[in-house]
Amino acid sequence: MKNLFLTSIGSLLIGALAAQSPVITASNVHLIGDQTPIAWCSNSVEPGDAGVDVTWDFSNLVESEEQIFDYVEPSTSVFGYQFPNATLCAIGDNNYQSFYRLTDDFLTIEGYAGIQEGTSDTLKILYSDVEELLPIPFEYGDTHLDTFEGVSQAMGFDVNFTGEIDLEVDGYGTLILPNGTYDDAIRYHFTRSQDNTIFGQTTTTTKEQWGWMSANHRFWLCLMETNNDGFGTEDIVWYSKNPLVLNVSQMEVEHIALYPNPLQSNRTVHFQSDCNSEASIQLRTIDGKLIISSAELLTIGENELKLNDDIPAGIYTLSIVMNKKRLISRLVVQ
Repeated sequence: MKNLFLTSIGSLLIGALAAQSPVITASNVHLIGDQTPIAWCSNSVEPGDAGVDVTWDFSNLVESEEQIFDYVEPSTSVFGYQFPNATLCAIGDNNYQSFYRLTDDFLTIEGYAGIQEGTSDTLKILYSDVEELLPIPFEYGDTHLDTFEGVSQAMGFDVNFTGEIDLEVDGYGTLILPNGTYDDAIRYHFTRSQDNTIFGQTTTTTKEQWGWMSANHRFWLCLMETNNDGFGTEDIVWYSKNPLVLNVSQMEVEHIALYPNPLQSNRTVHFQSDCNSEASIQLRTIDGKLIISSAELLTIGENELKLNDDIPAGIYTLSIVMNKKRLISRLVVQ
């Protein structure tokens, strides 16, 4: 009886330990100054099982291209004035910007804006009822249902939309990616439908998404989704190449002097560095389109960046990330 009693107690303890879900809080989302490279994958995999102590093995994912997300103050964006409640702006390698509001209750989508590739047409998605993307905090077993509505503006037309997002936090355990193993991963799964109406005609688009996060990291570890635009489906898979550890402090953001500025016929810009350091350098248009992305070795004192002669005149943002510090400046090219 004694051994049976101890065995029973041990089983209860093991069960209690297994039931401890990671908890995702506002600290696990994004911080202004974060820069996250992601691996866009050419192969798709099944999202795997839901449940407790699951192992999701995606070690065979194949990177097809790298993209980078920068998180900046919304007010520094050319479109920021249209999203006064946003607290974060995500800028990707394309020319679109995503605006979010992070509170102690939700991560909400405030809207999107950008300029369509190869055109001067502005695309905007403006919410009259914002979309609650993630409840904050969340843990295994949590569910959330939200409705939203707004208008999409492109090519001089307005498309009114309404929709619903239905989310469940359906599993936790170990996530294996090509860049490492994460034993505190938690997964949410949502389905999203959106009805779009223009000229009295309504079409429906849908999205199913699985997202993995970690209690000890910021940003997503991995994301998979299937999108249906009413004509066909598209699968998307990507993972974070260098997940930001939670206890790493927010990156310092400082302004840096560039010279000459404005930049004229000689397309070489100079700046000062206070240390020897590897650095990631990006040049973007003011609407977020990536023009230059390079890795450089900076030295103490004067450094230079040579721009291509075919870069058109305009206003750009130069970003230099080094030693947990991000240096930014506006650059005028004439």
